Amino acid sequence: MTAVVLEAVSKAFGTLRAVDDVSLDIREGEFFALIGGSGCGKTTLLRLIAGLERADRGTIRIADADATRLPAWERPVNTVFQSYALFPHLSVARNVAYGLERDGADKATIRARVEEMLGLVQLAGLEGRRPHELSGGQRQRVALARALAKHPRVLLLDEPMAALDRSLREETRSQLVRLQRRLGTTFVLVTHDQEEAMGLADRLAVMRAGRIAQIGTPRDVYENPVDRGVAAFLGRAGLIDGRVVSRAGGHAELEAIGGVRLRGRASGALAVGARASLVLRPDRLRLGEAGDAGLPARVEHAAFLGESVTVTVSLDLGGEIVLALDALAPPPPGGARVTVDWAADDAVMVPA
Repeated sequence: MTAVVLEAVSKAFGTLRAVDDVSLDIREGEFFALIGGSGCGKTTLLRLIAGLERADRGTIRIADADATRLPAWERPVNTVFQSYALFPHLSVARNVAYGLERDGADKATIRARVEEMLGLVQLAGLEGRRPHELSGGQRQRVALARALAKHPRVLLLDEPMAALDRSLREETRSQLVRLQRRLGTTFVLVTHDQEEAMGLADRLAVMRAGRIAQIGTPRDVYENPVDRGVAAFLGRAGLIDGRVVSRAGGHAELEAIGGVRLRGRASGALAVGARASLVLRPDRLRLGEAGDAGLPARVEHAAFLGESVTVTVSLDLGGEIVLALDALAPPPPGGARVTVDWAADDAVMVPA
């Protein structure tokens, strides 16, 4: 069952095609993320679902009903904005109750719903505070409680954690997942933060130039990007460009600068002679000593990150790549000669 269906939806602002012929199904009860770089169209697409922008072409269906021309207030959705948009002169309880009051709900219903929502987001006891008396994380949870108070079929989240520091973002991610699983509400998140999208979403769509470049689970898109652009955007990736010189089974061989030949899993779209990129993920690479099998390189920098050590190396054939190593192993010093190697199944070759 689908919660949101977009069919050939487009939106332009003057000569800029912000959303370009997008078709998309978001499932009922799914945590879905729209990700991409600045200007890719993800926020415009969210605003089209919310009814804050009107599509130039195409159809938008929400909860099996045509919502293409419905105003925002008639759609069974609610939005949590990046700024939270709380009313500074109202208490926490009144902020959460605002939509219910506007709909004319009786006082007993409002009181019970506010209590339920504040308990859900772990803010019971703060009903009388004003927004300026709350932390950033607490304000974000008030915005969530207000958005959920009217039982929307779809909750839209527009960069909701952008204003939070790292530790609060990690805590809030866990809370969002628990909340979404408990309620079963469809959540649609817009974010530029890859880690955030991969940690929250059941599925995600990578957007580029107003179009959807790829849709899938975070693992599938990470491990099987459709092209160089998706690989470069989602997660850290070392990229070696060249031309496909052979294919056998599910693998292909790429000839890079200097005639170096490298192997990896092959995208189905690749043919012999095509331009391609080999995608190397930091956690799939092995670091060896000079003279070992692999690509010769020089260590540029090593960074201790607590759970892992990242080592940046310059390849002799050109370009830099990053390796993620066990934090217990002492990293090689800057300037050391090393080699980089991988199993053929741990690298993927995609159209350049």
